[in-house]
Amino acid sequence: TTKQIYNACYEEGAAWAAPYQGRISTYELMNEVEAQCIISGTDGSLASHYDTAKYEKCLAAFLGLSDGVRSADPAAKRLVGTAGWYHYGFFDRLVADGVDFEVLAWHWYSNMGSMTRVLSKLKSYGKPIWITEIDREQGSQSGQQVDQANKITGYAHELKKSGAIEAFFVYALFDEPYLSSAKSRYGLVATVNPTGPYVISTRKQSFYAYQEAIAELGSFYAFATDMVVDNGYLPPAVSLTGSLSSATALPGFHLFDYFTDDNSGKGTKEVVYRPWLPYAGDYEVYVRWPASSSNAPAVPVVINHAGGAA
Repeated sequence: TTKQIYNACYEEGAAWAAPYQGRISTYELMNEVEAQCIISGTDGSLASHYDTAKYEKCLAAFLGLSDGVRSADPAAKRLVGTAGWYHYGFFDRLVADGVDFEVLAWHWYSNMGSMTRVLSKLKSYGKPIWITEIDREQGSQSGQQVDQANKITGYAHELKKSGAIEAFFVYALFDEPYLSSAKSRYGLVATVNPTGPYVISTRKQSFYAYQEAIAELGSFYAFATDMVVDNGYLPPAVSLTGSLSSATALPGFHLFDYFTDDNSGKGTKEVVYRPWLPYAGDYEVYVRWPASSSNAPAVPVVINHAGGAA
C-alpha cells in the first residue's frame, strides 16, 4: 500500500541521512522514476500524462524520503526532479501534492536539444535549479570525443548565460564498459577491461572541456589554492607555437606525457600555460619536467603578471 511505501521510504531516508549529518549536505531523493509512470504517446508536460496508480506509489516514496531525510538532518537540502525532456507535468503533481524540497533537479542530454526549451517553466517553481546529469547523448561512443567535449562546453555557456542554473554536473566521471554500448562511454575518464574490474585509462577531451568550463564560469573553488595546468590540457589553458611532440620515455612527468622539441627548431617553439586564478594575490609558480642529463641547460621561462613580466 502507499502507506507501507511511505513508511519504508521514511525509514530509508532517515537511515541515509542520520550517519552523515553535517557531512553530506544534499540528497537527490530518487532518480528518473517518472519514466515508470508516463503514459505512452504523451510528452510528459501535463499532470494528466501520468498513470495515476503508478504516480501515487511514486508520490508516497517521495514524501517518505523527503520527511525521513528532514527528520534525521534538518539542515540537509533535498533535491527532487525528473529525467528531463518536458516531464514537468510529473513535477507539477508532486508540488501540488505537498512534496517538500529545497532544490529542483533536472537531467539533460544532447538529443533533447537546447535547455532554453524548458528553462522558463523550471524557473517558475521558484527553487534553485541544479542540472544533476548532462552530457552528449551516448557520450564519446564511436570515437566522438571532440563532439562530447564541444557539447559540454556549449551547454556550460548556455546555462551560464541563462542566469537560471546554480550548478551542473556531467554524467559521468568514469566510463562504464559493462553497460550496453549506448551507455558505456558517458565518462569524462576512459576505462578499459569491460569483463573485469575497472582499470582507469586516460582523461578524455571532455574532462578538460568540463574543467575549463567550470574554471571560466567561476565556480571551481579548489583551484583557488592549487592550480595545475598540464601539457595535455586544451586551449586556451595551453597553446603552442611551433611543432612539439608528446613523449613518455623519461620518468617523472605529470599525468600522461610531456612535451619535447625533439632537439630541433631552437628558439622558434613556445608553450603558453594560462592558469585560472580567481583571486588577486601572490602565487608561487612551479615548473615541472622529467630530469635528464640530455635536457637543454638554459630554457627561458617568462611569468606574466599584473606588474609586468619576470
